[in-house]
Amino acid sequence: MKPKKIWFKNSKGQRLAGKLWTPKKYKHTLVFVNSFGGTKEEWISPPPSWPDVLARLGYRVFTFDFRGRGESDGNYLETTLQTNVDDLMSAIEYLKSKVTLIGGSFGGTTSISVAAKDKRVECLVTMAAPHSFWAVQRLFFDDKKKIATGKKQWEKFSYAFLKSYTKDKMLRQASKVKVPWLIVHGNKDDTVPVKQARDFYGEARCIKELQIIKDAGHNFNTDEADEILFLLLRGWLEKYLK
Repeated sequence: MKPKKIWFKNSKGQRLAGKLWTPKKYKHTLVFVNSFGGTKEEWISPPPSWPDVLARLGYRVFTFDFRGRGESDGNYLETTLQTNVDDLMSAIEYLKSKVTLIGGSFGGTTSISVAAKDKRVECLVTMAAPHSFWAVQRLFFDDKKKIATGKKQWEKFSYAFLKSYTKDKMLRQASKVKVPWLIVHGNKDDTVPVKQARDFYGEARCIKELQIIKDAGHNFNTDEADEILFLLLRGWLEKYLK
């Protein structure tokens, strides 16, 4: 199924780029939420992509570029947790339906923050989501310039970004999630320690499940880990989206 190119605006009036898969008949909408520094393309290639497969299974699927990334307007260095939350809520407003949020890494952190307060979210899946990232990101930060200027996209961020989320803040958000929540992490994640997934699970007061995938790193980048991850996702959707 070929996706449709979509443009919509956030609360700041910036144009954000997205892709939408719409089956002839569907009951539920899934939103794939990108990692920090990622774009909508991380969910699309290589084929067959998860959105393609899930659309063929009868789900409407959407993914998009946050401000300053991919094809969207804006400055990447303006990114904070709150700008991500604003963009994601603008995407939900565009879709005009209840949604399931599926977030990877910082996209998972963003999804938790939105699910904690937005009643349009009916289900939540997070993968390798951090509640704090200071130990890793601090390595790229220039105290004088108040900015990080690493070579990779995720190594570039402002002091405002670092201040925008903390462990305490995110665990409070986790305790406010009321929808079914699947938490997935790799036991060999050397970017976000697996303990952070256990912290989220411990604070959550909703229907919840924690799955630790053996030998998987932060990006679940082995065929076996990727297959297990997709099967967990599909099973969760089939169980809780009736």
